[in-house]
Amino acid sequence: MSDRYGPKRVSLSGFVIASISLALLALVRDDSIVAKAGLAVLLFTLGTGMNLILTPLAADMLYEANIIEEQNPDVFGDAGAYALVYSFLCAAFGLGTSVGPAWSGFMFEDIDWAAAMVSLVAFCLLGGVGVFFYTGGAEAGKRVRLDEHV
Repeated sequence: MSDRYGPKRVSLSGFVIASISLALLALVRDDSIVAKAGLAVLLFTLGTGMNLILTPLAADMLYEANIIEEQNPDVFGDAGAYALVYSFLCAAFGLGTSVGPAWSGFMFEDIDWAAAMVSLVAFCLLGGVGVFFYTGGAEAGKRVRLDEHV
């Protein structure tokens, strides 16, 4: 999808879907069967949004790192661009999966569930702003296959 529409559009749609899902999660307040079914649907939608965010950004990071390495061959050292970019991606993902639940738990315990979800919506929208301004190197449909340069 990101090769056809560009990583910026796909990732931003993921941020929108994830933000809406998180905002609607604030409405889940009781322990009924209907609320549990709604929770399952919203969590599925949130996961879909997260996949729409992560996959194009990972590909775009590797694409941009390849361009930088072609322009400056020694900038990434002996391990190359992929190792460094992938380690940054893993570090950011690990930080997010540890800080996010800790922050949510803190907000839930000190304030309430809705405040925890609203704060996650704010974090999600803040990430979307960064993607809007800094993602998208090559436009949709104009990408060069990496295996053609090898």
